[in-house]
Amino acid sequence: MTKIVIISPSVRNGRNSHRIALYIMNLIKDMNLGDAEILDLLKYNFPLFNERLKYQDSPSAVVVEFAGKIRTADGVVIIAPEYNGGYPASLKNVIDLLTDEWRRKPVAFVTVSDGNFAGTQVITSLQFIFWKLGALTVPHQ
Repeated sequence: MTKIVIISPSVRNGRNSHRIALYIMNLIKDMNLGDAEILDLLKYNFPLFNERLKYQDSPSAVVVEFAGKIRTADGVVIIAPEYNGGYPASLKNVIDLLTDEWRRKPVAFVTVSDGNFAGTQVITSLQFIFWKLGALTVPHQ
């Protein structure tokens, strides 16, 4: 069965984007598209990025677990709240933490914003970053 992980990166109080992560997870399951799991960055509570995982001498177990879930996933859906035209620092933190895990990994984006641009500005940044990492991003907007 196809294994999809959904990254819910907002760590704010009263976050709305996590509801979208739950919706996408249930949609994947209800449509029998695969097995879906949410990786909630609020629960992971990673420290501020200081080094890529592959260069860390003794990474925490939770970082290794997170990397393993990305590595073994058939695809990743990132729920991307748009803050001032960009994405949250918590998301950039985990993007930069990993390297090989992103390479040739299919990645899709779902943007969330109550602003005038409806999340469209954040997609450009994310597509560029994941392109640089060698991921296979879904080009549809």
